[in-house]
Amino acid sequence: MPDGKTPEKTGGAGCLARIYWMFLGNAVPLFAAILLATEEGDVLAMSIIFWGGIAALLLVRLVDVRMLNGQTGDGKPADLGHWTRYAAGIVLGGLAIYGGALALAS
Repeated sequence: MPDGKTPEKTGGAGCLARIYWMFLGNAVPLFAAILLATEEGDVLAMSIIFWGGIAALLLVRLVDVRMLNGQTGDGKPADLGHWTRYAAGIVLGGLAIYGGALALAS
């Protein structure tokens, strides 16, 4: 690296956490929103699943940053500032998607 530091190795848990918050974990709120919009599922149950999925994304990302030598999407070290921006984006995006799904359902 240019600053002379070697990147810290990340274990399997860190890799799984990054795969979850970058890709797989987003599927839960997405599918819940689709079911909400198409009125295929119970509104309360799908709402709980949607917001539970959002909460899980936030928690996994926080654990990644605090305990698993978290990295940004481009491989740089992540800090709580990255998590704060991620959390704001996920919550605001979640509100928009959730509101849109409810609007489509009615």
